[in-house]
Amino acid sequence: MKKLLIFICCFSFTSSIAQITIDSLGSGVDKLPGMGRYIVNRLYTDTVDNLLYAVGGFSSMGGKKCYGIAKWNGQNWDSLGSGIRESFIWDQIQNVEDVIRFQNDIYIAGAFYKCGGKNIISLARWNGTEWFEVGGGLTDTSDFGLSQWATVKDMEVFNNELYIIGNFKTAGGITTNSVAKFDGQNWTDLSQGIINPYPVNTYLSLMFYNNELYLAGIGSIGLLKRVGNTWQKIGAGVKGDAWVNRLEVYQNNLYVAGYFQTPAGNIDNSLLYTNGTTYFGTAGGVLPSNLFDLQEHRAELYACGQFNYAGFQPVGRIAKWNGNQWYNTNLSILDPPNNPAGTLRALEVYNGKLIV
Repeated sequence: MKKLLIFICCFSFTSSIAQITIDSLGSGVDKLPGMGRYIVNRLYTDTVDNLLYAVGGFSSMGGKKCYGIAKWNGQNWDSLGSGIRESFIWDQIQNVEDVIRFQNDIYIAGAFYKCGGKNIISLARWNGTEWFEVGGGLTDTSDFGLSQWATVKDMEVFNNELYIIGNFKTAGGITTNSVAKFDGQNWTDLSQGIINPYPVNTYLSLMFYNNELYLAGIGSIGLLKRVGNTWQKIGAGVKGDAWVNRLEVYQNNLYVAGYFQTPAGNIDNSLLYTNGTTYFGTAGGVLPSNLFDLQEHRAELYACGQFNYAGFQPVGRIAKWNGNQWYNTNLSILDPPNNPAGTLRALEVYNGKLIV
């Protein structure tokens, strides 16, 4: 059975001068049935149990059956029940997008309609032994009349509440139009004041910056900040045929990463940052395609995706930014043709090492 090793690797930087040790985490990733690709969408370090979680579209990790979610304890991969194993009927609906700890349990979100053998739509809770629906579940009936099409793209925890965004109509029976928060018992709609809410727009990323909630997504959404009971657009945001995959805080600024380019009127390519009022460029950004994830490590910001250049210099699929200029990581193992998938989607720091 074909394995893909390079999506889950750790990198030890033994000095500031490109002295790098590369280790794989187990024996690789297998794809989900019916899918023509291997996907690791997100990596997450759980500091409570000191575990690394990987989520995406895969059926095994390290030779162990792990459907859509797996955990790494520093030595071995393990499953969380049967995961999303029963969600394999449609290629579009068998993918986990995010994972996070909330109120002592592990939550996963994405596009699936079964989890742990139960009818659970795109958001599920793991208590250590069993999967459960969250707060009455999610629905989406606008486009296809099927609740299975509800999707969740990103989650954040702030002040002991779980925030989610994506493309869904209701949460717990309450109309939420793709933006909602959950206190462990009840849902609250946060979509008031958004221009062209669901189903016109899909929201892909949210982040708390200076104790304020920001979100971004596809097309004309731009970057929005929650102000009182409504949303405020921050400047012109991103323009053109664009989308934002990730928001991240670095050096007290909010970074906006995704796919957008200067010919459409953006101030830089696929990565810019803001102090909450003004946007700034990143010395050319990345080209020619998508930036999927950002992760700070040793005071530098690492970026990964499907690009070949950062700051107009060749870098492959991963590069680092120090707030002023770009650097090549010299991780040639991640470059085509060594990386046949051509895309890196996730970065995380676990036990002091950069995981990709």
